[in-house]
Amino acid sequence: MGLREFTEILKKEYRHIKDLYIVFGNEITGVSKQFLEFSSYVVELPMLGKKNSLNVSCAAAIVLYYLILSLDDAKTKSDFG
Repeated sequence: MGLREFTEILKKEYRHIKDLYIVFGNEITGVSKQFLEFSSYVVELPMLGKKNSLNVSCAAAIVLYYLILSLDDAKTKSDFG
């Protein structure tokens, strides 16, 4: 699933989320199969160009930025709508 799709789900369901765990894998091995089996959602960042991975800190920054924007937007809409 893409990041936009995931953030749209969060916008709709954020009031019902009790626990949210975000796991990031490294550039070589990614996330273990054990984590994937227990995951409700798996999000991948699209890669363009010659590189096929991002540094984990860059990936985390992108994901967390989008999550914060999405949840703030969802909260604002629910407060006023």
